[in-house]
This record gives sequence, C-alpha cells and structure tokens, in this order.
Amino acid sequence: MFRDIDVLWTVRWIRVDAIAIVAAALWTMQVTHGSWAWFLGVLLAPDLSMLGYLFGSRAGAAIYNTGHMYLWPLALLTIGFASHGPMMTTVALSWIAHVALDQVVGYGLKLPSMFEQTLLGPIGRSRREGSGRSQRM
Repeated sequence: MFRDIDVLWTVRWIRVDAIAIVAAALWTMQVTHGSWAWFLGVLLAPDLSMLGYLFGSRAGAAIYNTGHMYLWPLALLTIGFASHGPMMTTVALSWIAHVALDQVVGYGLKLPSMFEQTLLGPIGRSRREGSGRSQRM
C-alpha cells in the first residue's frame, strides 16, 4: 500500500503542511508572549492518550486519535484568545505543535489494527521489520 508513489507523494505534502503548522504555532507563541516553559512542559501531554491502548487496539486508536486531532486545541485556542487567557492559549499552541510534530516525523493518526500502524505508514517495530524490503520515501 505505501509503495504507491501517489501515496508517498501525498504523505510528503502532509509533512510539509505540518512543518508550516509548527512554525505558525511557534510564531504565535512569540507574538502573544506565551510562557515557553509551559509550552515545553505540556508539549508531550497529548501522548497520555496512548493509555487508551490499555482497553485494546480499537479503543486505543479512537482515544489516541481524539487526542491528536486539531479540533480540540483549536477550540481551546479560540476560547483562550476570546477570554484573553494566556495559559489556555499557551496550552493550545503546545498541543497544536505536538500534533503537527507527530506528523512531521511520520506519526500520523493510528489505524485500529495496532498501535504501530498509522495513516502515514508503519512506525516502530513494524517499520523496522519492513525496512529489509526496499521501502523508501
């Protein structure tokens, strides 16, 4: 599936788009004078959604993907801007940057089959096992 040149081409576009989103989040942090300590402190918090895998692959993927959607941090960012809440704004920008960084490095939304299968291709052990074959992007 991921050997198809069209899929690989599209994955590259997703990654370039994600780089732009990370840059926009960092720029917004700078211009809003957000707390960089808090930004970095909560940067990995969305990965707590991995705990959903304790309930199985399908539930884990649903919980993980819910925590890695742009919908929630964008809603939080809107509320933060509207209420002039610098902490909400900082947390939202950190969350947005996290989701985008995941896409930049190839960790996309999870497929329900198993944790190591993502929309952007296999990760971890699944990727290493497939690396013996000629899978290049």
